[in-house]
Amino acid sequence: MTEFPADLLDEQPEDTQLVKDLRKQLREASKTIKTQGEEISSFRTKDRQGTLADILKVKGVSPKAAVFIPSSVEPTEDAVAAWLTEYGEALNITPTGNGGEGDGEAGDNSPSSNGADSATVEALRRAQATEQAGTSAGLVLGVDELNKTLSETDDMSFDEAIQFLADKGLSQPGVRS
Repeated sequence: MTEFPADLLDEQPEDTQLVKDLRKQLREASKTIKTQGEEISSFRTKDRQGTLADILKVKGVSPKAAVFIPSSVEPTEDAVAAWLTEYGEALNITPTGNGGEGDGEAGDNSPSSNGADSATVEALRRAQATEQAGTSAGLVLGVDELNKTLSETDDMSFDEAIQFLADKGLSQPGVRS
């Protein structure tokens, strides 16, 4: 039987010292089990978020997007890729990485799948690198302003786009203007 009468865990005036000690030990054991269960749950959540963040980095997506992936999605490359394909557009998340295929440079200088030219793609990658380095252009300008600024680079060469972004205060990561 898994259910106990309610008075089994409550102190009773006629309880012997042994029964009182056993109840005390039972309460302490229950607290310990509850605390350990919460810790395990916390560790599982952190491990899942870390795994998802690593997968998203490989796919060229900000690791912060991991918080949007529901727990029903397995933390595997295939499952995350399927989720990104299905829901990424709704959240304005576009994978730019090659998902681990090839030598890691195949998509670096080519237009993205959404039709943007390579200068815009490169500028976006640099903005993402800046964000990962701890300085977020999205926080400085705001996401809408950043998207507008990046869209203004569509007809520019790579060097012109970089200079344009530098003039806006969005210099290349690791290069001080």
